[in-house]
Amino acid sequence: MSTIRTVIVEDIPAELAWTKNQLSIHCPDVELVGETGHLEEATRLIKATRPDLLLMDIEIRAALVMTYSTD
Repeated sequence: MSTIRTVIVEDIPAELAWTKNQLSIHCPDVELVGETGHLEEATRLIKATRPDLLLMDIEIRAALVMTYSTD
């Protein structure tokens, strides 16, 4: 069975903890390869780990889209 390499981008510690807990309970195939709550770190982490799955806070996602669209 192969794992699903996953990165979580969430800036609220309680939400990050909840998400990690739910993944560990319900998604045994998910391997957490990184987590961050910062936009700049998210970009670096995604490039470095090349995850299969990205779970991202929608507000951070909006900021990331704005960053790339203005570059």
